[in-house]
Amino acid sequence: MDDHFDLIVIGSGPAGESGAFEASRLGKSVALIDRRFELGGNCCHTGTLPSKTLRESSLAWSHAIDSAFLPKVEAREHPITMKDFTWRADEVMQRESARMRNFMERFRIAVFQGDATFVDDHSVQVDGGAGTPARRLHGDHILIAVGSRPVRPANVPFDGRRIFDSDELLALENLPKSLIVIGAGVVGSEYATIFSNLGIPVQLVDAKDAHLPFIDQEIVAYLHREVVKRPLTLHFGTAISGINATEAGAEVTLANGTVLRAEAALYALGRGSNADRLAIDQAGIIADKRATITVDEHYRTNVAHIAAAGDVIGFPALAATSWDQGRAAVRAQFGQAGTLAQKLLPYGIYTIPEISTIGMNEAEAAKAGFAPVVGRCEMGNTARGIISGDQGLLKLVIDRTSRALLGAHCLGARATDIIHIAMMCIRLKGTVDDLTEAVFNYPTVSDAIKVAALDATWQMEALAKSGAA
Repeated sequence: MDDHFDLIVIGSGPAGESGAFEASRLGKSVALIDRRFELGGNCCHTGTLPSKTLRESSLAWSHAIDSAFLPKVEAREHPITMKDFTWRADEVMQRESARMRNFMERFRIAVFQGDATFVDDHSVQVDGGAGTPARRLHGDHILIAVGSRPVRPANVPFDGRRIFDSDELLALENLPKSLIVIGAGVVGSEYATIFSNLGIPVQLVDAKDAHLPFIDQEIVAYLHREVVKRPLTLHFGTAISGINATEAGAEVTLANGTVLRAEAALYALGRGSNADRLAIDQAGIIADKRATITVDEHYRTNVAHIAAAGDVIGFPALAATSWDQGRAAVRAQFGQAGTLAQKLLPYGIYTIPEISTIGMNEAEAAKAGFAPVVGRCEMGNTARGIISGDQGLLKLVIDRTSRALLGAHCLGARATDIIHIAMMCIRLKGTVDDLTEAVFNYPTVSDAIKVAALDATWQMEALAKSGAA
């Protein structure tokens, strides 16, 4: 007889973890399938956690060499190695995977290791590989949360050493002495700044004219001001006509004839859904040519008892949003309240310095019919910024009429933490006055929120006195 569960979750990344937990909390029987023995999905093993840990390693190393607290710090006797750079990431991945396995045991979630494929719209077969008999699981409901993988075009000569994708990066034996990063999206931008922060010359290439076009462009311009202080060269607005591995490393030819050379090249032009590995057509699920699954506002696919969440449904494909989507999807499957997709989502990009944003920018606010006023704070001018030597910019978008906070955009140390203050203010329909009247610890990074709010307030007072419309 087939094993029967109220819910089958395929994939143990953030969406799968939160979905499995929520179903268990609701008293449902749950099976979790993952192709790895180590749980956590791409978020834990190749994406979010390792890349952010590498970022912290890069920051720790650069701070040891170039400290704001000492007039001069001698360089280490030996250069940083790949082992120096990745050991902490390995430890973080192991600890997170162990935490998840303990979590599954605690909440009595049955875990199956192997490749999952649909047999029909209620049945999934799990193939554990050689020597392990296949198992067929039956679920009243199913959540697809298998994440994504780097796009690997056939005309790119990947070898895992000179030319590699972001999943292969952690397996490098040596740190490249120079690097070309192809693709200036979130992944490419993060790794370009991480490696250049180590003093490694990096060339960042993208065919688009605008860098990170979904981010406030004043914030992006400030990022460029900071990254050019390091050995990072930007090449935007020029397509790539060729990528080749050479004896010396990698060679990238641009459409304008420019030839870029480095010891290695990271190809980071997009990611594709892993749903194409599941035989989803056997369940009647519809997806596009990149296996991205279309869902409704409750994360239901065209097959109502099958939901999908996380990278498999496309943008924004962030760990935080995936976790929220998985929980909401399962609550909807079991008829619980609070299942609508979140409209107000924070975005975090872990470049050096990091970027975080939520809500509207001034152009979007004006288009929506508001009268926006923008309060700004230069992070380097705050007491904490002066102490730490960190630079950055915080922008608050305020509606002049209602004084409501509409959006916040930040670049700088702890930007991804600071943004949560703005997020809660917007969620609770707060105003600029709620921020100016709050007392913040001093000196802190987050008191930049109050400085920016005061700046907006003073602007509105000046406009009122001048009689400006």
